[in-house]
Amino acid sequence: MEEKRLFSRCQRELFLLLGDRYTPILMQDRDLLALTESPLIPGTPDYAYLLEFPGGSSMRIAVEVKRKLRSAMIPLLQRQKDRLLSKGQYHQLIIFTDRVSQGMHDLLRSSEIWFIDEAGNGYLEIQGKLLINVAGKKPRRTPSMKGQYYSARGSGVLLYLLEHGPQIEATYHDIQASVKVSLGKISQVMTELLDAEVLAKQAQGRYLVINPNRLLDMWASAFIEKTLPKISLGRYRSPYGSDFESMLGDQEGSEILDIVSLGGEYAADLLTRNLRASSLTLYLRQDRESVIREAFMLAPATDGEVILCEEIAIGFDAPLQGLPFKLAAPPVIYAELLATDDPRCGETASMIRERWLQWTQ
Repeated sequence: MEEKRLFSRCQRELFLLLGDRYTPILMQDRDLLALTESPLIPGTPDYAYLLEFPGGSSMRIAVEVKRKLRSAMIPLLQRQKDRLLSKGQYHQLIIFTDRVSQGMHDLLRSSEIWFIDEAGNGYLEIQGKLLINVAGKKPRRTPSMKGQYYSARGSGVLLYLLEHGPQIEATYHDIQASVKVSLGKISQVMTELLDAEVLAKQAQGRYLVINPNRLLDMWASAFIEKTLPKISLGRYRSPYGSDFESMLGDQEGSEILDIVSLGGEYAADLLTRNLRASSLTLYLRQDRESVIREAFMLAPATDGEVILCEEIAIGFDAPLQGLPFKLAAPPVIYAELLATDDPRCGETASMIRERWLQWTQ
């Protein structure tokens, strides 16, 4: 699995940066279990080190492997760090990632979030003991993500699992009916997830998500990098501007609201009441694009407030009652927010996860 290779490359850079002064010892599965009652407990990290100091003292370091860090993820990382450290099982969190720009380096350091990237950039600080602060190193090569899940079609399987987890009772035909993915692709993605120990098979057609945090990360990465570019139908300007309430309200009672699902910042604001939305995404069948554009009087504009996207799943709606329209599934809205590179949206994504995707934490 590509994430394991990324971990190995970052681990090598960690050892090089620490040199002979400190001894990081990778904790095995049995050691991690000693810190938690079960590997399924929310907050279990991807890996952990016991960092030993001269004189015999030590600290436990939780490791999270994450690709494509964006500034919108800072609030999520901070909350993850707080959760991991709150129970006293770990003393610090470090992020292993592929590439950290100078701007992201500064954001991580100001947030006191440790990291190592595979080029050898990093930040670790222990008051009075250790300071590693390396920036500007270029990667020796450009890593590429591999795997059937990391595709527009494959990501649909991840979405299905997030919508139905942690206990999954579904055949490949059940998944295909919802996300319009070939049976061959579904089989390949499920095999990858089993091999990576994200899923465990319990019986025929029954699975358990055993690493929900990793599953959510995989989904967000695949959705942002692969799915969004493929399903985008364009940006448009509305005569209502960013007054989406009026825009939708004028269609109340019509069939138009039955054939779209709402996403983007406006949907996130409805779920959390934490955003002043500047954009709205409408998910629809591609053959209904002209009908939607005419109904909402949308004009093409590169900076338009309304984004049209082809729907990627059937029947995955946010469980919010009393609305005259459908909202996209929480994992979709969560990933949309992380694609913005806006910390304000990242904070809202964290709120959506805590309320609507609580089992993944």
